[in-house]
Amino acid sequence: MRRNKLLIVIFALAVFGLANIACAGIIGMGTFSGNDNNVNAIETQIEAWFKNNGYGAIDVELSIYAKVDEPATTKDGLTLTYDSGKKTGTWSTIVPIDFFTVKASNRYYIYWVNQADTSGNWTTAGLTNNGGQQPKISHLQTYTWANRSVPEPATFILMGIGLFVVAAWRKRRHPI
Repeated sequence: MRRNKLLIVIFALAVFGLANIACAGIIGMGTFSGNDNNVNAIETQIEAWFKNNGYGAIDVELSIYAKVDEPATTKDGLTLTYDSGKKTGTWSTIVPIDFFTVKASNRYYIYWVNQADTSGNWTTAGLTNNGGQQPKISHLQTYTWANRSVPEPATFILMGIGLFVVAAWRKRRHPI
């Protein structure tokens, strides 16, 4: 009986604790120099980030969804809002996107929209201009992931715990 309670507690912790990891939201992937108009370079940077962060070798094929250049607020299904300094704001799309880049000065920041979404916040924090100051946004570009198939680490852990619980239950009901 004590073992069953322990298994139930482990399973509950896994479901409620690790489920939050799998729904991480918007994840910053880093700052890069240059322009974000080369989709192949963006794909390579994203693939390197996945590999360096424990996701393994993942092939990323992006399609550009839409791009809005400041001071515009909407284009091709992408809508932006800006604060008064044009250093933060919100974005929204008609269809879920998987990645977006924020371009400011001579740098851009890549964001992964884990659990593809249709809205979120953007910022130029983490980007600096040649004077070392946080610049205003130049543009925001969104991407969809054409060949998405990334199993989350939490998914593997939950699956393993589930298999363990089933095996323990089966062994108890049908001892060898």
